[in-house]
Amino acid sequence: MRSTQPSSRRVRQVSMFNRPNVPHYTAGNIECIDYIADQGWMEGFCLGNIVKYATRCMIKGETINDLVKIVKYAEMLIDHIDGRGNE
Repeated sequence: MRSTQPSSRRVRQVSMFNRPNVPHYTAGNIECIDYIADQGWMEGFCLGNIVKYATRCMIKGETINDLVKIVKYAEMLIDHIDGRGNE
């Protein structure tokens, strides 16, 4: 039976997206992702990254890491769309 507890490896991989106040993400007055959203580019940004990671996930040798990124970008897109009141 497969464990329902996340492995330490997966927790480590997911945590790479939860990096508040990392200098290269906050080099100016606004985080890059906030600028992307403000410019109306969030849908394309998220979908492009989903396609990128899905395309190479079985080739690059970091399948689990890339699948986690796909999920994260999908969650970001859902949050963005939900925040606008769209379905």
